Amino acid sequence: MPALENARASARAAVCRNTLRQQFFGFEFYAGDTNGFIPKTWHWHDEDLAPRGYFGGGKLFGPNITAGTYNFTRTRYPVFQCPGEKARVIPTGDPSYNGRATTNYDNEFTCNSYAINWSIGQGSYWNQRRGWNKKKNTPASQATFVVDAGNLGYGWVFNYFEWNIDGASQPYNWYNQGFFHPSNTSNMLYMDGHVMPVQHYSKTGKALFVWIFANGDYSSF
Repeated sequence: MPALENARASARAAVCRNTLRQQFFGFEFYAGDTNGFIPKTWHWHDEDLAPRGYFGGGKLFGPNITAGTYNFTRTRYPVFQCPGEKARVIPTGDPSYNGRATTNYDNEFTCNSYAINWSIGQGSYWNQRRGWNKKKNTPASQATFVVDAGNLGYGWVFNYFEWNIDGASQPYNWYNQGFFHPSNTSNMLYMDGHVMPVQHYSKTGKALFVWIFANGDYSSF
């Protein structure tokens, strides 16, 4: 029933776009409550945004892929789940991984289907930037902010995307596994709040990673 499955996939993609819009409101609330700060890159979702109560409560999740070894757990929030995300085996040689196929949302190292633009924090992963109201290097309507994540990996997981998202050879299988919505798209949230489906650079010639803050700009931490 290809037509039915296509309709379901389109519905999942629509839910994903609405989820990203909810996240945008969380970023706006966070900036308002913190005098213009943007969450840090490292676990921006469950350490900065969600604990402030913008999205309701979370539930402890795990162990899943570490069951039988680390038995790791993390608090998980439904607003960071993309219903279109597909489970996949993580490419790692770490012997503590039990080999289960997982989505990023069901990966207890991250519990998040989405990734944030690396240029927000750049190398300052654990510090917040007072940059929400600051003039950007890229206009807000073109500033690619949060996107459906490819395979984020195992262990010390960072929920960000950078220039490699546009490369022919993707780390963590970005090209093969990050564009899982209809027509091989990911959903992208921009810094002005709009959301739209995007394709890989090889399809459009348009880069998905942009420097929201200029390379090397650490002036607002």
